[in-house]
Amino acid sequence: MKARTKMIGLALLAVALSAGGLPTRLGHAAPHGSYRNRTLQVVVPGPELRGRIDYLLNRHVSGYVINTKSQTAYIKNFRSSFGNRVIKIRFDYDIKRRGWTSGPFGRIYGPWVKDSGWIEVDVRTGVGNGMLFAYTRNGYVRWGSNNWFTNQFRSLFDQKVRDNVADNVNAAVAQSLGGRKVPLADVLLRYGAADIARAFGVSRAVAENTIRSAIRRTNPSAYVTAEGLVIQLAVPRTHQPVTSQPTHQPVTSQVWIYNQTRNPIFFQISRGGGRFKSYRVEPNRRWRFSTTANPPRFVVKFDWSFAPFFQERRYGLRPNSHNDFRLRGNGIDLTHR
Repeated sequence: MKARTKMIGLALLAVALSAGGLPTRLGHAAPHGSYRNRTLQVVVPGPELRGRIDYLLNRHVSGYVINTKSQTAYIKNFRSSFGNRVIKIRFDYDIKRRGWTSGPFGRIYGPWVKDSGWIEVDVRTGVGNGMLFAYTRNGYVRWGSNNWFTNQFRSLFDQKVRDNVADNVNAAVAQSLGGRKVPLADVLLRYGAADIARAFGVSRAVAENTIRSAIRRTNPSAYVTAEGLVIQLAVPRTHQPVTSQPTHQPVTSQVWIYNQTRNPIFFQISRGGGRFKSYRVEPNRRWRFSTTANPPRFVVKFDWSFAPFFQERRYGLRPNSHNDFRLRGNGIDLTHR
């Protein structure tokens, strides 16, 4: 999957973040929390996050992609916008090529052939192992023009630019959350405990235990809207307030998913008829999922093909089963042991 899908986690951001902080003119609008409809929500403001993304991309990604005597490609003017669950990154490019022939005194170059325009990349967010990550794929890229010139430049873009875009978006998100590697649980505790305390009429310490208890029952979700980056956690009042560590809940059934390949694999799973959530499983590692739903039901879906664009494969998993991701033909498959 590595050749087709490039995803950079927050744990790999040290190089991008060590290059320096943001200019003081960007300021800092802190994330803010709220509690309504039995859901705790923390929002990273859009203008703050967009400013950080634009700054890091223009500082670390702008410049020559290639610069030789016969071909140059230059990218610049990165600007971001937020849509429905997607961060759109648009930037400009200038590319030119020229041919050459052998002459009596060496190479003789012909005239330059030039092209310029814009490229737009969709960057999406997911949650894996309690961490937020940004990623993009080759099917998420759009070009302002579509000709033989840009077709030759696409592979160069995939090799040298796309990963760097996702890397710097991750860096901007990490900076907005206050660190290099920030679990979503810490973000919810830091910016949401006061809202839970006010809503439930309890102390901050009890509110923090309440959030920890909710995280043990369900995973936080994160997505992008025009408002900014939204992190949510279901905190139903029926389970609160919590003044001590929660007792162990009986497990109706569970399943295990293993990665028997050499590359990370991204998939989504629905437990007990709930909504699908995204996960990442590293090579030779596993995820265990459980549900107290009766009857139990597990449904997993994933992109099975190495070919461009998302090609879904979906399976229902037997309760208490072990399942392996393995290479099969021109892609991957999930098989029962």
